[in-house]
Amino acid sequence: MSTLDLVFEIGVEEIPAEFLPRAREDLRARFLKEMQAVGFGEAAARIFSTPRRLLLLASGIPARQPDRLRTVTGPHVSKAFDLHGRATPAMMGFAKGHGVALEAVKIIATPKGECIAVEKDEKGRAAQEILAEVLPKLVREVPFRKLMRWGDGDVKFARPIHWIVALLGGEVVPFKIGDIASGAESRGHRFLAPGPVGLAGRDVVAALADAKVLVDPEARQKKIRVDLARLATEACGEIHEDAELVATVADLTEWPIADRGSFEAAFLEVPAAVLVASMRAHQRCFPVYAKGGALLPHFLYVSNTEVRDPAVVRRGNERVLRARLNDARFFFQTDLKRPLDDCVASLGSITFLAQLGTVLEKVARVESLAALIAEIVAPSEVARCKRAAHLAKADLVTGMVGEFPELQGVMGREYALRQGVEPAVARAIADHYKPKGAGDPPAESDVGAIVAIADKLDTLVGCFGVGLVPTGAADPYALRRSAIGILATILARRYTTPLSSLVEMALARLGPKLPAGDHKATIRSVIDFFGGRLKSQWADEHPTDLVDAILAPGFDDVVDAHARLNAIAELRAGGDFAAIAVTFKRVANITKDAPAGEPDLARLTEPAERALVDALSHVRGSVTTAARNHAYAEAFGYVRALKPHVDKLFDDVLVMCDDAALRDARLRLVRSVADLFRGLADFSRLQTEK
Repeated sequence: MSTLDLVFEIGVEEIPAEFLPRAREDLRARFLKEMQAVGFGEAAARIFSTPRRLLLLASGIPARQPDRLRTVTGPHVSKAFDLHGRATPAMMGFAKGHGVALEAVKIIATPKGECIAVEKDEKGRAAQEILAEVLPKLVREVPFRKLMRWGDGDVKFARPIHWIVALLGGEVVPFKIGDIASGAESRGHRFLAPGPVGLAGRDVVAALADAKVLVDPEARQKKIRVDLARLATEACGEIHEDAELVATVADLTEWPIADRGSFEAAFLEVPAAVLVASMRAHQRCFPVYAKGGALLPHFLYVSNTEVRDPAVVRRGNERVLRARLNDARFFFQTDLKRPLDDCVASLGSITFLAQLGTVLEKVARVESLAALIAEIVAPSEVARCKRAAHLAKADLVTGMVGEFPELQGVMGREYALRQGVEPAVARAIADHYKPKGAGDPPAESDVGAIVAIADKLDTLVGCFGVGLVPTGAADPYALRRSAIGILATILARRYTTPLSSLVEMALARLGPKLPAGDHKATIRSVIDFFGGRLKSQWADEHPTDLVDAILAPGFDDVVDAHARLNAIAELRAGGDFAAIAVTFKRVANITKDAPAGEPDLARLTEPAERALVDALSHVRGSVTTAARNHAYAEAFGYVRALKPHVDKLFDDVLVMCDDAALRDARLRLVRSVADLFRGLADFSRLQTEK
């Protein structure tokens, strides 16, 4: 059957840049789902957008829907038959409504239980007819965070719709959205080519480019990057990669034109982070850096149109940015007049969480918890940890952080350094927020790492303690990120303090804020939550069953658990791992309910039994010593050494024999093998083919 190409464009007033990425993804996914639902199979679809349009180009659309046998589901069987098994009016009405005899109605299983159903032959319809129904549905279903209504109609979209292009094989797919009828004409750039652009029979992307519209967001991003690099080089500088800002600017433009502006060098007295935040947040400008990383008095900006006199636009951007930088300098100079220690007291006016008190109360808990952790992992840093924890949130009440919340911690560090606070403490004020997300490294010093753990742990344990637990769909307090940050920091700094001890210490400081009662359930819930995060992260690099096998014996010492994971992964890299897994999974399974203790050696007289007893005796001390020294690669190596003896036992003797005393001795022998490695991994969790 011949196939056709589809052009579908929704033309609108400017959509906010932050709406576009999800809209692109969702429109494409919904379109492909609809194509599957109507029997068109796999269609190839590309999705593009600019602030003024969403464009979908699809190929491989059949000219006609294939004939098909469709199952139509009716009422539940409980409503289709009475107590005597006779057809109810609901059953008869369903059959009559679909033009079939009662005998043609059958019972099928559905997610809602058993229902009655009929099968109907459906003749395929023309693709034009089907798309005339599907495309308006897609327009109405594209999700946006906010929707608008306009005019007298009831249509809702992110912004008012001005045109719709719907072409299948060059022919218009006829439908209307409100008072807008589908057609074949798009629109060019609002200022550079404002007239209609016919798309029938044309290369759509090229036709729009001729009308000064780069419809592909990736093409716009590429052009922006090239232009920014050129302009920075002309200023004897360079730009730093900022994928987020590039993507945002690309979604603000249809025909991006980059240029360079400058500001007074006197502004460079303000910390670079402040200037960069002001450029990014207010003007969506790109800073220019010297080769050594210092900020230069230049900025790059991207416009959405070509102009006759770029100098006019440049002066306008410079004037607006200068005002923003003046504001930033004012906030900075004003904040410096107030010592951070004075700011701490003001934290009592900020609520952390209603159930957990103010930020000032949180600071007191974190200060105490950080000191306790430091006494365990870095005794020489106790005083610095207490000081850093005390000042960590002070900048939240500064004017600068009020204007630029993303600078919390960064401004605390800058103010601390200028107010004579010890550099190690000042750095920890910024570092205690680390890691901020995927790809962000943990704090590099013990002081920063300890305060980071204490701060995140207080939030995590506190929320669990008052019942603010994340669900599958929601995590409003970013507790998953907090847990991941704690684990990443522990691993990076190689802190071996048990997780349970850390949770108990945090819980003790939260006690007065939590409901009265036994908090053991809270501790278990938090530990399980950590386990879920470890499993999720480690499963990105290792098979899930391997991760399960390592986590099952325990992960209280995260560093130790990670070492065991790396060691068993090394064992798995050997060609004989599958066979080893089969053997030791059998050992784990057969000894689940086996009695503990030494076997009665007098009853173990078979050669295979004696050989395993001797091999076990030979390696037991070595395994124990290797595990104690965390030499897990060596410890797991003894698994390979014992395998042939275990296999020989299973081949030559029947462990579950009828003789109760002999069965007991054999089970205890196999249990001894399992116990030797029980603290390293749970082999029963491994997936095997045998």
